[in-house]
This record gives sequence, C-alpha cells and structure tokens, in this order.
Amino acid sequence: MIFSIIILFFEHLNAQKYDIFIHELLKQNNWFALEKEYPQIQDSIKTPELKWLTESLLNIKFNQNEAAISSIDTLLHKYQQNIGFTNSVELFRYKISLLAYQGEYGFIAGELKNFIDQVSENLPQEELKKFEEMYNFYNSLRNEEKTQVIKPEKNIEIPFGTIEMDFTSRKDEDTIHDMTSALGVVKIFIQGKEYVFILDTGYETTCIFNNTSKNINLHYLNDSINISGTGISQGNLAILDNISLGEVTLYNLLIVVSDNFLEKSGIFRNENINDYIDGVLGIDFIKRIGEIQLYPSDKKIIIPQKESELPISGRNIILDERNNIIVKAFSEDDLITFHLDTGNSNSHMFKSYYLKNRNEIETTLEKKLTYSFGVGAIKSDTIYQMPSLALLIGETFFSLKNIPIYTVDYFMEDPSADGSLGTDFINKFSKITLNLNKMFIQLKK
Repeated sequence: MIFSIIILFFEHLNAQKYDIFIHELLKQNNWFALEKEYPQIQDSIKTPELKWLTESLLNIKFNQNEAAISSIDTLLHKYQQNIGFTNSVELFRYKISLLAYQGEYGFIAGELKNFIDQVSENLPQEELKKFEEMYNFYNSLRNEEKTQVIKPEKNIEIPFGTIEMDFTSRKDEDTIHDMTSALGVVKIFIQGKEYVFILDTGYETTCIFNNTSKNINLHYLNDSINISGTGISQGNLAILDNISLGEVTLYNLLIVVSDNFLEKSGIFRNENINDYIDGVLGIDFIKRIGEIQLYPSDKKIIIPQKESELPISGRNIILDERNNIIVKAFSEDDLITFHLDTGNSNSHMFKSYYLKNRNEIETTLEKKLTYSFGVGAIKSDTIYQMPSLALLIGETFFSLKNIPIYTVDYFMEDPSADGSLGTDFINKFSKITLNLNKMFIQLKK
C-alpha cells in the first residue's frame, strides 16, 4: 500500500514538531483526526512534500476529486525526486482512478502512454504489464462519451421498498439453518423499461444481472473483471446508454454485467429470485447524485433540489481505496468506524474489532456459528454475539442489538473499518441523509 511506502520515506526526514505529528496521523491512517488537525497547523509544516501529500490524501478520502488531482500533480511535477519513484507511481495510480470517474478516457490514455514510455525500464515486468493493459483499456474507451447526470430543478420523490428473501443452508441433505433477510430496493428505468435493483452502498459499480441484460441494449467491452465480496465471481464491463432513478437520469454509465449472486448461491427458497431482482444500484450512481434522503418508514427516497447544509458536527464519512463509505462513530469516548453497506441485511463487527478487543470478547461473550452470503459465496463462520453497542453518529445516539463479531474476514478483503452498518441500521431511523459531496451522514429518529 502507498501509506507504508510513504511512512518509510518520511522516517528519514529531519522533521519539526508539526511534521512529526502529521506524519504519525498518516502512519495511523487516522483520516478523521487528520482532517480536524491539519487546517489548524498546515502553515507550520516545514516539509512541502509532506504538506502536499497530506492534502492529496485528504482530498481523495473526502471525495474532492478536482482538488486531489491538482495536489497530486503538484507532488509529481515539483517533488517527484523527493518522494521517490515508488510513491510517484502510486500517486499516479490514484490520479488515473480519479480521472476515470470523470470520464477523461482519452486524456488518461495519453497520460498512461507518456508514463509507460518514461518509466518502462524501471518497472518490474509484471507491473509494466498491468499499466499496458490499463492503457489498452482506456484507449479503447477514447471515443466514449463522459457519464452525464440530468435531473430537474425540484425535489424528486422515489418509492423505496423492502424485499424479504428466505434462504436455507444445508450440509449434505440436512437443513442446518433457515433465515429471512431483508434488503432495500428501488425501481429503475432502463431504456424505457422498469426493473428492480437492490440499493447497495457497498457495491462499487452498478451491476445488471445476466438474465436481465439479455433484454437491454449494452455496449460490451472486452474486459472481464473479478467482483469481490464474501467470495469472488466474474463479470463483464459494458456501457449503458441511460439509466433512471425517478426523474434523475445517468447517460453513458460504465457498469458490470454478472450472474445474480443471490440465485447462483442456490440457497434461496423464493420461487425464482430472478423474478424479483434485476441488478444492483451501486455507490457510483449515488456519488453522481450527490445527496439522497432515505425515509424507511415512509418507504420513499428524496433527491433534494438543494443539498442539505453540513451539520454542526462536520464531515463524518470518507471513501476508502475501493470507494467503500466509512462512517465515523463514537462508542463512549472511543472512535469506531463502520462500513455503510445497505446491501447487507445485518450490521456486524469485523475481525479487526475482534483483534483489538480479543481478551474482553473471549471472556465475556458467547461463541456461536452463523452463516453469511454475498457475491461469490455462502460460508459459515464462528462469531461472538455482542448484546448491544451504544453509538453516536453526528449528533444522534442509538444502539445496535445482538451484533455478530467475526473472528475471520467477512469479505475476501474487509474494508478499513471496525464494523459494517446494514439494512437493520437504516430501519432504525425515520430519515437518513447521505451526502457524498459534503461527506456526511445525518440521522433522525
């Protein structure tokens, strides 16, 4: 990861007091503390490359793409020798991913071509091959239009429903576990036809299931990708000419086409899950809208004409390396972070939380066997059951009940957080405001 490389480099600096302080926060990946402290002391930082690096990473984490690209460019153009070759390569990767979100495919291809020409002799062959594949991919998109968002100048109300799914886990022919899960769903219109999608803030790229894709005109790309979740499945990339949520329409959206992981798992008792669910509306769609307001009890979503003001409590979400939304919360005085995952029915704690609190958990909590499903797999896990956890998010206090604490990775690679907030969390509140421009989540009971 870039952060370990950066830290190794800055260990050799003759740093002043504030430089050391910022360096330690970077070392801890403590983005919320860094966001609070950095503006107060930035003029006192003596090492310019440390200052620009901090600004670059904060801009990335808090979804300020233009500012992030600008600060990365400053680092690469003015301080490349100071930060070293490996750091420069990693920052360049970040820049490419930000430009890709903006749809600057032709510009990216040019940047990659120049980069490969300049550094090919210094890169390991495996690494060089990845950059060459990246160049070929973006070069093939050179003539594609950028993604555009069109929405009317008014508040837009959209129905928000819940679908219950019954599933059974079996070993040999014996039933070992029955369970009902509930997920939030929305109606989507594609090329004039109505479909039902899971609203999933834990899914990086909007996905159309194979069975549904047969009825949709898609521009398929040559590249296939791995989709990571509780397991791994494969999908294909395609460009969708239009997709609408209510009166909000996205044009030329890069999407994934894959098997319906719910049906493929073979654990659902519903007659035919493909009759219910056509795809997944991911975080890429929600980011482009900017703000959504969920009203679970009223079964609606509002996309406001005017975005909400930043609450007094400030920004309390960031994006990690895979665009997972990470929420800042407090348990008493302790900072605790959660992955916001509306595509998961139940909240839980990750292995990282278990390892931090292992002694207390093992001596006070009950051990159980549980089952989880998702992209690519269904699996059984040993967990500890926490009766309750009191939390503060923003200015709202609440409690989670009967929370599983996983002792192994829940996903193939868990997000950088202590736990995950699922649909059960969403249903606790009368209104949830999620703003990915100003980077906050606000809860109302």
